[in-house]
Amino acid sequence: MISTDELLEWHDKIVTTNKKALYRAEKAKNTEVSAYYLSIAQVANNQLALINRLIEQSQENDKE
Repeated sequence: MISTDELLEWHDKIVTTNKKALYRAEKAKNTEVSAYYLSIAQVANNQLALINRLIEQSQENDKE
């Protein structure tokens, strides 16, 4: 079973990935590269939605 601490570590890594992707999309010199990084940022956002729900559930289970 995955611990809440492990989920929080994953959360931090995903947030970092998202920030880097958005930064690189903004700094990209052409639209194809920008679109690539925006795609990565979107995937990270989707992962964050999932990981946040898993963290919430894990914290509820820790209380029991």
